[in-house]
Amino acid sequence: MIDPKITMDQEFILAKALNEHGARVFTGMTDIDIRRERFRAAIMENNLANKKIGKRRVQTFAHTLTFAQVFQLIYSQPLVPQLL
Repeated sequence: MIDPKITMDQEFILAKALNEHGARVFTGMTDIDIRRERFRAAIMENNLANKKIGKRRVQTFAHTLTFAQVFQLIYSQPLVPQLL
């Protein structure tokens, strides 16, 4: 079941920011799990985890955040999964 807290607007904000770094996540048919993993891979492959997303872009999130923080807010899990 899709978490109702995840909105297309939030994903779009993250996708637009990643697009500026050459990462494409909304290609073809996707579901929430595919998009989450594409976002995770794009952030990690482009070394963006600690890079801030511009203030205008994250007004939805109330203050300036890093890509990793936005990922965690949207998907309720850390960018880098913790090993058990």
